[in-house]
Amino acid sequence: MEKIFAALLLIVPGFSQGQNLPRFDFNQEYLNVKITKAKEYAQAIELEKGVLYQFYTMQEGMDVVLVLADKNQQNILEKDSPNGKFGPEILEYIPSESKTCWLKIKRLEDEGNPEEGVVSFYVKKFSKTEMLVREQTKQQLQVENKKNFLTADIDHFWEAFDQLKHAKNHYDSLTAFQNLYIDRATQG
Repeated sequence: MEKIFAALLLIVPGFSQGQNLPRFDFNQEYLNVKITKAKEYAQAIELEKGVLYQFYTMQEGMDVVLVLADKNQQNILEKDSPNGKFGPEILEYIPSESKTCWLKIKRLEDEGNPEEGVVSFYVKKFSKTEMLVREQTKQQLQVENKKNFLTADIDHFWEAFDQLKHAKNHYDSLTAFQNLYIDRATQG
């Protein structure tokens, strides 16, 4: 009887350990994630109410679909840009309540798309300050968009270009252009 009890003590923690979701870190690059026709990438992530999340996936020779689903696997958002097998897929989401969601990166079912490939991705969790800066930028652009000249776009481009020297990785470069050029673009 004691042997059975000792064996159970060794086995039961292993079962409960297997039930925990793998740890997911925001604001960290995940490189060379393998995707195949038979196996998508799926990761449960905890999202906080009212926080902006940016899901950025870089396609590296395979066209993929970026999906954000709820805990019941119902799609909340789905993105497939018309950029083919190379380039980014980007989703932004602000949950109305704190919840567990699933990030899925799936191979696009399309003739000519390879059976397997790799992607890299990054999930940015914006701080309150970063969210405030984005909102202030949008408000400032409302005045700028009413102007009849477009030299501001040129200035914004070169401002973003100058910031590239401070970039430490690919995502930093894209973020600089997103924040300093694309987000500040005029309507003209």
